[in-house]
Amino acid sequence: MDMSSPEMRRTTGSLAGRKTQWRVPVAFAAAAGVGALWLAVGTAREPAPVDVTPAPAAAPAATSVPPVAPPPTAQLALPTAVAVAMVPAPANQLAAPAAPVLAPAPDLLTPARLAAAQALQAPLRADLAAGWARAATPTALRGGPSTQSAVFSELPKGSALKLTESRGDFSLVFYDGDGASRVAGPGWVRTADLQRLDAPSVWLQSQAPTSLWAAADSTAKLVSSVPAGTGMEVVAARPMEGSRIQVRLPGDGRQVQPSLGWVEAQDVVRMRTPLPQQIPWSFPSVLDASTRIKVPYRTQLDGTPAAGANCGPATLGMVAESFGINATVADIRTRIMLAQGSSMYDVDNGSYVWALADVATQMGLKVFGLREADGTTLRRWTVEEARAEVQRGNPVVLQVRYRSLPRREEALYYGDHYIVLTGILGDSFIYNDSIWGPGENEGPGYDRVITAANLRVAMNAADREYAYTGFALNR
Repeated sequence: MDMSSPEMRRTTGSLAGRKTQWRVPVAFAAAAGVGALWLAVGTAREPAPVDVTPAPAAAPAATSVPPVAPPPTAQLALPTAVAVAMVPAPANQLAAPAAPVLAPAPDLLTPARLAAAQALQAPLRADLAAGWARAATPTALRGGPSTQSAVFSELPKGSALKLTESRGDFSLVFYDGDGASRVAGPGWVRTADLQRLDAPSVWLQSQAPTSLWAAADSTAKLVSSVPAGTGMEVVAARPMEGSRIQVRLPGDGRQVQPSLGWVEAQDVVRMRTPLPQQIPWSFPSVLDASTRIKVPYRTQLDGTPAAGANCGPATLGMVAESFGINATVADIRTRIMLAQGSSMYDVDNGSYVWALADVATQMGLKVFGLREADGTTLRRWTVEEARAEVQRGNPVVLQVRYRSLPRREEALYYGDHYIVLTGILGDSFIYNDSIWGPGENEGPGYDRVITAANLRVAMNAADREYAYTGFALNR
């Protein structure tokens, strides 16, 4: 029930009661031409029905195992709070702070803060109002408006350029550099090589721990604490008031939640605009989500031998942590292998949906909707039932076909996969996927978006025995 792309080898036992395993050397986001990360992937099918309905709840599993560290993604680090409306309920549902902290009015507009705001205000407003273009083709950045002028750098196609003026067949631009061999600076490029753009988003980064406030005035409530190094996008429609700047934060999938608010200008500096694949798919729309459950993200791509087969353990680990139960992916995998009678030494073994539910119960979680009332037949979920559970604040783990997920249509892996639904955004769902990558088709694995119609297709396309199966969790 796990994972990603290229070549695939399938081994089966006898047709009756067969056991299927998938071995996939993975190059995640292969369709985008990203560098390969080869992993082994395993998938299994249920050998016999096992009722794991949580009658008397099992004693919670020991949670002394330290929580996994945040995945080493190229994402931004961001704060602990949300600006989205939540359905009140479980402990893992985000909510507004119970006792709002007020900004210290006496020193809100100190000379130092005002000076910092004024120093940042001019270039910030200039960037928001400037004309922008993209290099429609590779082009030379020159020292003057002539083909005879010295070439400073060869700009790749797609380079973002701030327009300053035009002269004849050339435009004076400012290039922000690429953070590597191409340095930032002004220069001239052929106007014919440019494509006009809307102004790009402007991003800031906190220099030290700071605060995110609900408004610009001194009576504003505290939204969240913002760690040092947190990236945030300036809200162009109303960027500054007094000494504060209005920003929105995409979140980091763990400590920092998607947020909208105001920060002190003296606490932030300009940063390079992130690449699209460094930002969650749902940002900034996630700020309008009607429901968003805080489920700390984990990746299965942790470099361990069984990483390719660990979408089940990683997904269950995310949900368990959201309820305060911390166990490593390796520990959860061991429990799952024991529950389904699989070898703990075969790194290709995947996870049965019923085994995931069984282990969830062992860990002290309540499982809903795995089986029908007869206690034997696996329940077939509808999209509407999944929506209702998420609205109640219960994360929903679903078995789906990997290739039927958004941006995975060209993946060469045809097996199944687990995702966890974490929110509602209009008619669509927000979800976490334990597979992530740096390619254009991947990006952060948290706060992804899938339409109701797409989710229905992905559930239907799963292995026939497990199509539309899954379960909701609470504690």
